[in-house]
Amino acid sequence: MLRAVFGAPNMPKEAAAYHAGILKKVFDLPEFQKFLDENVLDPVYMGTEELGKWIVAQHELHEEVITKAGWVK
Repeated sequence: MLRAVFGAPNMPKEAAAYHAGILKKVFDLPEFQKFLDENVLDPVYMGTEELGKWIVAQHELHEEVITKAGWVK
């Protein structure tokens, strides 16, 4: 299950970088890593570019799967 933080459409790159930096600091905290471990969550941090590319790839994959399955035309 995807867990991510999304910004507003057309958010300035500086604002996105600021918030991504804060989230990375939180992600790196030992307390947060402990939370991830205790709740059996996959500890993967993706920055704005990497997450965007991952989401596009997942969309394309799911579109292909549901088309092959005949769930959409």
